[in-house]
Amino acid sequence: MKRPLTVCVLLILWASFCVAQTSEEEINVWRKNRLEKLTAEDGWVTLAGLFWLREGENSFGRSPENHLIANYAEFPEKVGAFISSKGSVTFTARPETDVLCNHKPVTSIQLVSDQDGKPTILQYKTFSWYLIKRGELLGIRMKWSEHPNRKRLLEIPAYPISAKWRIKGRYIPYSTPKKLMIPSVIGTESEEDCPGEIHLTLNNHPIVLYPTGSRDSLSLIFSDASNGKETYAGGRFLPLPRPDESNEIILDFNKAYNPPCVFTPFATCPIPIPENNIELPIESGEKMVHLFVH
Repeated sequence: MKRPLTVCVLLILWASFCVAQTSEEEINVWRKNRLEKLTAEDGWVTLAGLFWLREGENSFGRSPENHLIANYAEFPEKVGAFISSKGSVTFTARPETDVLCNHKPVTSIQLVSDQDGKPTILQYKTFSWYLIKRGELLGIRMKWSEHPNRKRLLEIPAYPISAKWRIKGRYIPYSTPKKLMIPSVIGTESEEDCPGEIHLTLNNHPIVLYPTGSRDSLSLIFSDASNGKETYAGGRFLPLPRPDESNEIILDFNKAYNPPCVFTPFATCPIPIPENNIELPIESGEKMVHLFVH
């Protein structure tokens, strides 16, 4: 009579082991893919400049005579100018430079910003740049596909993967999304939809968190007691799965990841709202990185 019970227990233990192994393998694959995206030709570590535009003409190039100075030996002394007028920006290239857009030479072009995710991208050899809009601010974000940080970032320090940081929470949807004003490192704010709140318990502490997005695509910007010690002082991000039919949701803090500002000074990262501060240390996910040259 005891043998079937023993077999059942062994099967349950084996199933639990397989689930744990699968979860660890999934996290390792996720981390590998994340590193590859960061160090890709247009990844975050290729950022080489962020230039805020003034109204009127903004000359651009390596020479200190320019309004916007891209101090790289490989970049032209004078590549052209951005004309900013009442929220509209036009780029005019100098005749002797080979600036391209969609592989075609550019003389003058009106720029579309990154607001809808499809900015006008201009290119000179291994450099590229495009218009960004942050609140009322307009700027030029520059990338360099040969940035040395691509080779310097060999791994992202992280805590050991642990099943204890896969936390079950309860998603409570709102009848109408709540509006959150998300601050950024440059002092701007953006209005984001919060479709519901998440209730969970950590070390017997009840916690309420406010994600942004939609039920099908949730994400969380949070801070915790590890920030400024082992992890980035400005908080971290966490991708979230879709809640199940019973509104249970799994917060896998093994996937807590650094914002782009950890990897470059030229990012405009959002930062956590005070309500998303967890007063306990979340010793899971990515740690701080101290590898970079700019």
